[in-house]
Amino acid sequence: MDTWVWVVIVFIVVVLAVLAGRRPKKKPQEPLPQHRPVPHREPPEPPSSIGRLEQLRRCLVESGKPFRSTPHDNVYSAVQRAAAMGEPGKSVAKAVIFCRADGTQPVMFVVSAADRVDLGIAQTIVGSDARLATEEELGRLFSDCQPAGAHPPFGSFYGIRTILDDEFCKESSIIFLMGHHNESTSMAMRDYVDLAKPEIRRVRQMP
Repeated sequence: MDTWVWVVIVFIVVVLAVLAGRRPKKKPQEPLPQHRPVPHREPPEPPSSIGRLEQLRRCLVESGKPFRSTPHDNVYSAVQRAAAMGEPGKSVAKAVIFCRADGTQPVMFVVSAADRVDLGIAQTIVGSDARLATEEELGRLFSDCQPAGAHPPFGSFYGIRTILDDEFCKESSIIFLMGHHNESTSMAMRDYVDLAKPEIRRVRQMP
């Protein structure tokens, strides 16, 4: 074979060797990330009613609307409460809670202490199986208030629908408990309506 042929062959071999040396080296393949199981987390508990009474107190103060809180001995009747406040008995509020038979869908009916809630109206609003809430149920709904009906007539602060009797709404003032049987609060009815924002309709039992 001619010498020039060998020269060409050698040249090609050298060029291929050089090109082979310039090829980038493959990086070692990184292992795929392992998917770690997401730890199970319980859903957050719904906010409780604890502290809402204090929120209500602050709301009354910050509203700038005049009100009067009067400490007194423990009272459990409207007559005693009115006497302790020096106010007419017809201005004393009673916040009655009705719910479904299974304890759900509570509704607050605010009437004069001298009146009673009409059961038929309560059934129309709450349900045909409407009944009065038990002391245990009231304790869960108003856990920051003393038992036996010391809760204030501000159901909206506890996430409870509130209905004010249309006749009671005509009173110039309203007297109510503020979570304790030894403290009553009085304020103008119009200011109460402005703050509590209740529905207004007849809910009292007619004579």
